[in-house]
Amino acid sequence: MMKTERILKISCMILVVLCLFSTVYAEKKLYHGYGEYTMSEYETPQIAEQRALAYAKRNILEQVGVYVKTYTRMQNMQITEDEVYIAVGRVLNTIKRDTRKNIQTGGEVHIEANMTAEVDIEEINNIIKNEDNKNSDMSYSILQNVAKRIEHESSNIKEEIVQRKNIQKYTRELEIEIKAKELEFLANEKVEECLIERKKKNYIKGMELAEYAIKLNPKNYLCYLESGNSYNEQDKYDMALKRYKYALVLNKQDARVYYARGNVYANTKEYNKAISDYTRAIKLDDKFADAYYNRAVMYVNLSKYDKALEDVERVLEITPHDHEAEVFMAKIVHKVL
Repeated sequence: MMKTERILKISCMILVVLCLFSTVYAEKKLYHGYGEYTMSEYETPQIAEQRALAYAKRNILEQVGVYVKTYTRMQNMQITEDEVYIAVGRVLNTIKRDTRKNIQTGGEVHIEANMTAEVDIEEINNIIKNEDNKNSDMSYSILQNVAKRIEHESSNIKEEIVQRKNIQKYTRELEIEIKAKELEFLANEKVEECLIERKKKNYIKGMELAEYAIKLNPKNYLCYLESGNSYNEQDKYDMALKRYKYALVLNKQDARVYYARGNVYANTKEYNKAISDYTRAIKLDDKFADAYYNRAVMYVNLSKYDKALEDVERVLEITPHDHEAEVFMAKIVHKVL
């Protein structure tokens, strides 16, 4: 066999293998999730079902998240857990879900939920590789922590109701608290949905979800924060500022709120106000790389290149090999020189 023929055959074999690999890689995968929730007689059946389904969905997100985190480690990609779950949430397509109820001995209703979702793994990889999936103005992990807190508190209240009933004590105020926890759960779910829709650039739908969350639970600052983020994305800066103001009334310790408001001032070219808010965010979180970066941009706009350079250097200390920061630093150095 001539050398050129062998090379041609080997090349064809490689091409076939690559095509097969590409076909498998591009295939949409099905994931199955399971969730359960035990409902007391004081809870709303529809909301209890939503809770069980939310746990099933979370189970799927965790399964896909394991794959994505493994893949990004293999590719030496710098990506946070927040970015992983937001990317997964953006492509998750629920194709089947159902619930089943069982009456337990004590009269409580145990709800089991099963969910099947289709996930395009290649699309997730494209989002991670090619798009800005950072989410410095809201945190998926914070929302999950809130969900866990609500569940823990609801469980404690239900246990206390049972204890009081056993000794024939008054339980009405606790029953009201359970209803309030249901609204907290629903509001948190709507904020999470808003976050995903906003990352999909469905800003109007996101805004509607956030506003509905505020109605459900006006005491949760995250509802106002995400509402403000949605207004900001639509260039409705006055409304965004009003929402951030309410968020800060409820919580002055979250750096993301100041960061988000700083972004509004940056968009309206109120650079000194933006710097002030980014500085507040940094005081609350001295490893907030995006706050340093955006403050550096404001300093450049004000021709304060030395301060801008200090901030970009800090960004690179926090996130080494940040290509965008490296390019920005080179531009600042060029201006200074």
